This record gives sequence, C-alpha cells and structure tokens, in this order.
Amino acid sequence: MAANVADLIIAFRTISQPDPSTSIQSKFAVSQPPAPGSKKYIGIDRAWWSASDSRVLGACNTAVEHFKAQGYEVVDITIPYIDEAQTAHGGITVAEMTETARRLGTSSVHWTKLIGPVNRVVTAVGLATSSADLLKFNSLRTLIMRHVAWLFQKYPGLLIVTPTTPIIGWPKKAGYAKYGVTDGDMTFRSMLYIFLANMAGLPAVTAPIGYVDPDQGEGKVCVSMMATGEWGAEESLLSWAAEAETYLHEVYTEGRRKPETWIDILELAKKQGKD
Repeated sequence: MAANVADLIIAFRTISQPDPSTSIQSKFAVSQPPAPGSKKYIGIDRAWWSASDSRVLGACNTAVEHFKAQGYEVVDITIPYIDEAQTAHGGITVAEMTETARRLGTSSVHWTKLIGPVNRVVTAVGLATSSADLLKFNSLRTLIMRHVAWLFQKYPGLLIVTPTTPIIGWPKKAGYAKYGVTDGDMTFRSMLYIFLANMAGLPAVTAPIGYVDPDQGEGKVCVSMMATGEWGAEESLLSWAAEAETYLHEVYTEGRRKPETWIDILELAKKQGKD
C-alpha cells in the first residue's frame, strides 16, 4: 500500500530482491519491466463486469477508454466457473483461517477465546469443511490456473482488468461499532473480483480511477480498478498503475481528491525555507 505509485515501485523493488545467501531465494527471478514497444493487452470478461453497480461500471468503462488511447488493446476474455470458483475460494480461505487460529491456542487458553464472537461464527464454518471439500476446491483452483495460463500464452503481457469491487461501500447500521457485523453475502459480493488473484496466486494491483456519490453519508466514494497479471509480472502491473495514476491526476475531470485535513508537507517546507 502506498500514497503514490512512485513509492510503491521503490518499496517493491527493495523488498523483492532475492537473498543471495539462501538456497531458495537465490533461485528466484526478478520481475522485469515490459520491453519498450511490446504489445499491451487488457482482458475484460464482460459478463463478469456486469455484476457491478452501474456507477462502478461507468467509472471503469471511462478509464478503459483512456487506456485504449495509451496503446492498450482491449480483448474479450472469459473466466470460467466464476460462481463455483468464488465459492471454492471462500471455502479454502475460511478453512485456512480457522486452522491458523486453532494453532494459536495453548493448553491453558482455548483458541476460540482468542477471537471475537463474529469470527467464531466464521470459524465454525471452517471447522465444518471436510478434506473431501478441500480437494474439490483445489481441483477447481487448478482448472482456473490452467485457464489463465492459456490466456497469458495467447496474449503475452495480458492484464486481466476488473473493478476492484462491484459495490459502492458497505452500509453502516446502528450497532455495528458495538457488536460487530458478519455478513457473508456482502463479503462474497465485495470479493467478486479480487478472489481470482488470491486463488490462482497471481500478482495484482489496484488503483483509484474516479469518484461517485455514496448511498449513505456525504462527500464522494472512490472507485478503483484492479489489474491482475501473469506470475512474475509485477513490473508490468506497476507500469499500468502509473498510467492509472496519471489518468486520475491529469485526465479525470475532478482530479485526485484530497481530504479537508490534507497538508502538503513539501510545499509547507518550501515556504518556511523562503521565510
């Protein structure tokens, strides 16, 4: 996470360097920026996109036109078994979360005492996940990984682009702050697009591309897009994020919005230096 793409690039290139003293990391390849003049593809699954709020779609479609003008070729793709794959991802995630929580327990403190009541409900589902279910879930994971690998071979350098989330935020209701909230349906809906990177182990980056009116409260709500790339394509994703940042700052009508409490520290330092 970073305030701007330049900081993100610096952070990534620093922490992604393999440790030459280890037998495993020393074998890792370092992600390379796309070659100058290489073909740039954006893949869009239109049926998958259609599940988003119309305001999200409007902002994302406008941004896609900008990327097309920057040399990206938009190709129609299909990600198979979206509903089934998202269900499998949810099952895997909850089961792994439950097992991680269980290992934190001790002989004197039961692991369920270490988590809140909302997460106890979630982990109860994880405890009910059978090994047979996990095998089926991971079979679907394999299918998805093979399909995206085929897409990356067909369109070298392809970035699978989606909204980051299909919704305009979560509703805020009385009692949430005091009691917490568990809403599986809303959780699944908010993860409609991000599950692909998690499930297939693909690198992805999300970037703000516009603002819309909220359903609740005042001000504006940020809309973001996500690009998911091939294994090892982090540098290509960072290049895309930089173009998305340029779009928001210099092309988008309102430009990047800042909170009322925003302080430009560098500008303030310059003024103080002159004084």
